[in-house]
This record gives sequence, structure tokens and C-alpha cells, in this order.
Amino acid sequence: PPIVVGQSRCPPLLCGSTPSPKSATIILMVDFEVVRELSLALPGAEETTSYGTPAFKVHRKLFARLREEGDVLVVKVDRDERAALIDSAPDVYFVTPHYENYGFVLVRLNAVEGDKLREILTESWRLAAPQRLTAELDD
Repeated sequence: PPIVVGQSRCPPLLCGSTPSPKSATIILMVDFEVVRELSLALPGAEETTSYGTPAFKVHRKLFARLREEGDVLVVKVDRDERAALIDSAPDVYFVTPHYENYGFVLVRLNAVEGDKLREILTESWRLAAPQRLTAELDD
């Protein structure tokens, strides 16, 4: 059974927390500070704004931004991956009619696990970053 831990300012993969007992999973609820820390850890990423909300870009290309509601993140994704994400966890990932024709998915911050957030932000960054930066991350 999962152990639910309250909000954390430390990204789950950086905290070094180990679940106990071994069969348990720690689910850290993420907030925008965790998004910021994970995003800015990526090479060339910078915080800026988009549509009046905090956003993250690499070489002026958007890879994630906070929606106006404050608890939903807009993340650049491959369209095939978007469908798989939504199918796998519709309580976490969704789209609105506005985003149907764009390569973005909406992520509920109060429902996404920290490990998965790091993974999706990294993949989003890869889609926006120039090849030399993605090679830097792979080294």
C-alpha cells in the first residue's frame, strides 16, 4: 500500500528517501517549487513567463508552464506519448479542447508522482532543446 507524504520542497528523486517497508511506495505531492527545481536542473533551462504565468524554456522554446489555475502544468509531449499518458492515468493527465491540436498534455500537480514528473519534464525538455544540449544531458 502506498504511503502518502505531504507536500515537499525537495524533489523526490533528490531527497534520497527510501520507503519502509520495502513493498511500500512513497508518493510525494509536488508543488510548483518542485517543478521549478526539476526544470532548472536541466541544461540551458530558464524560468520566464508564458501567458502571464511562470514557464520554463530552453533556447526560447517552451517545454513547461503553469496554467492559470496554479495547480496544473502544461507540458510539451509527443502526441503518441500524450495518448498513452492519458490512457494510463486520466486522473493525472488530460487535455482541454484548446490543447487537442497541440503537442501538450496537462498535468495535475496534486496527483502526479515526483518520479513521473521528473521523467515527463526531462522528455519535454528533450523535445524543445537543441541536439547539443540533449547530448550534454546524455553524457
